[in-house]
Amino acid sequence: MTRDPVLVLDVREPGHDRTQLEAADEDVAELYPGYVVVVACVRDLPAHDAAFRRLAGLSQLEGVVLVATGPLNAEDGGSMLRTPAALRSIGVTLWVGDESGVLWNGASHRAVERTEEVTLADLLTALRQPLVFARVHKAVSQIPHQAVSPGLDIEYATVPDATLRLLRVRALRHLASPEGDSGNAGSIDSVIDKFLEGHQADPTALVQEGSPLDRARAASGSALAAARDAVDVLSRPLTLVRRRLNPAEVFREAGDALAAYLRIVGEIASAITGMAAGGPPQTAKLVDAGLPAPVAPRSRELAEVLEETVEAGLVAGRPLPGLAREAKQKGNALIRPDDPALRGGFETAARAAERVRRAPAFKVWPYPMAALLAAVLLTCAAGAALGSSGVVVGPALVVLWIGLLHRMLYGGPARAANATRLLLSVVGVAAVGAAVGHKLRFLPPPGLSTFPATLVLGLLLAAAVVSAAMLAWRDAVSRWTARLPLRAASAAHRELTGTMDRLVTERWLPIAGLTRLADSLFTVAAALDGVAKAFGETADQFGPGSGSVPDSSGSLTLVLRRDLALIATDVLRPVFGEIAVDAPLTGDDQRCRTEAREHLARYNHHVDHHGITVPPPGRPDDEHRQALTGQLWHESAKSRRILLAGPRSPLPQLCRSRDLRLLSFDNVTMVHFAPPDLPDPALDPDYELLRPGGNAVGVLRLVPLFTKYVRQAEEIQPEET
Repeated sequence: MTRDPVLVLDVREPGHDRTQLEAADEDVAELYPGYVVVVACVRDLPAHDAAFRRLAGLSQLEGVVLVATGPLNAEDGGSMLRTPAALRSIGVTLWVGDESGVLWNGASHRAVERTEEVTLADLLTALRQPLVFARVHKAVSQIPHQAVSPGLDIEYATVPDATLRLLRVRALRHLASPEGDSGNAGSIDSVIDKFLEGHQADPTALVQEGSPLDRARAASGSALAAARDAVDVLSRPLTLVRRRLNPAEVFREAGDALAAYLRIVGEIASAITGMAAGGPPQTAKLVDAGLPAPVAPRSRELAEVLEETVEAGLVAGRPLPGLAREAKQKGNALIRPDDPALRGGFETAARAAERVRRAPAFKVWPYPMAALLAAVLLTCAAGAALGSSGVVVGPALVVLWIGLLHRMLYGGPARAANATRLLLSVVGVAAVGAAVGHKLRFLPPPGLSTFPATLVLGLLLAAAVVSAAMLAWRDAVSRWTARLPLRAASAAHRELTGTMDRLVTERWLPIAGLTRLADSLFTVAAALDGVAKAFGETADQFGPGSGSVPDSSGSLTLVLRRDLALIATDVLRPVFGEIAVDAPLTGDDQRCRTEAREHLARYNHHVDHHGITVPPPGRPDDEHRQALTGQLWHESAKSRRILLAGPRSPLPQLCRSRDLRLLSFDNVTMVHFAPPDLPDPALDPDYELLRPGGNAVGVLRLVPLFTKYVRQAEEIQPEET
């Protein structure tokens, strides 16, 4: 059982503390720590003697500080403090004649003025620190009658109530606001994507070798490669005069193979999305088609990832509704029945397959056919004009032209548009050219009309005819290839392969836990909405969050937001626990709403009573709170004055003005204390500074009473029975 290191029992009125004091016994010794402070009225001390004796008998007790309150009234009308004899071996007495006290510098027995800046409650705050308790106990124990009057001054690292209230309202409204969500911290979408990537297997193992899917993928890739090879062959000039495969058949096979690959990928995608949306299981069918077996769910890892992400987002200042909205969107995306990206990719592949099957028309008019007709006319005329040999050369060139262009028009990738009409045009132009040349056969010089010369010229003309036809073929095929959708088909094949791999990685491998993942996101979203409602309702109870705040409020805002973020995380922790152990998910935002209100009530009570610089129970101190505390101390002139205080400094003394005559200023003890986060405090070198926890800087002045005003009460022996 966790207990405070210093137990404070206020027994001035009947109640739990008095009952606990009277019940002090070894049988319940575990209820008592080593240090105990008892607050009792001076007039009631004799009545508590038996309880003091039992308390002093506890073996683990190291010290008792009795805070005796009220005036000293002796039977003869004088003043006398009678300390309990039962506590003489383990206890000391701090007499508080007045709970608010007077300002006194010790120079005389006259007070400067009455003050209420320091009260009995501040004294008890100091004594609750074990280091301060031990030092006070040791110092008073060295005084013969072990009784002193405490004076003290104290300063807390606090924020003005109005500022703290205003910034608390703003922090609550910010976290509950449905607007203003920005930043990448705590991105549920990206974290879930990364979580799903963790299911990814070896890329070579995403499709089983030899399966229908693998065969369809390989067939599509091979057919498209064959189509590209056919295009390369067609583009070569010599292909015009060589035997070649029918390209239309190759392209048709490529389109059919791509369509078959698309069909099996579409069937698999439809089955996976159907299962993800809650449809009937088709695991065996998909494994037979070539997919690997799904992996087991990773619920515990998912819960840890979600908890870390939500906490990071909240600590970074992201509003609760924004995180809830993102969780819902990701959940819907995981179970969507249809993926627009998939559908668009499939439609593109289908169009590409159809275009490959239906190759574009092979057009040769006007280019290169117009230029060829001019070449036909000129070469046939030149051949026929070669003297007596022109009778042979001219018709030979006509036949050569007709043969080459017939092959180009009818033997290309496809039959050329208007092939017959163009071929008849070639025949007509060639005949005209030959006829014109025949009429001009006697014009060449006699030297060119000899048989050897005409033979050489005829061969040159024939070579020119063949070269012109090949160049025209290459030009026509290049123009046709530019309109061929092979690139689009190859890109569609690659996109299908990539889509299939992503589908397997992101949707199929985690399919066993995909619905659970989506349900988990919906549950977290509902919980976040519930907490947001509680934050908004609490902010409304505080009132409007308008007003000005100091320029130095940045550290305070960070502390408040972090505290509220951790409250939200605490409320959500049971939800993450349900996710981790595969428990049924209720998605009940009302429970989270109620628990958040309860957490906020406890937090507000803590802040109102202990300040913002003290971490809430169970929370470790953090750098933002330490920075805030350091900033507050830096701005506090009073804390520096307190640590420099000596015996003659004006300090509140917890007694009445007329009680000062009872105090002896010999052997005064000063106890200075400050929290560890107070940076480099200035201190009188004659004194030691205690560094307890808490959020207070203080000094205690322990002034002994004159010996004649202190008597030890006679111990009352218990009656024998």
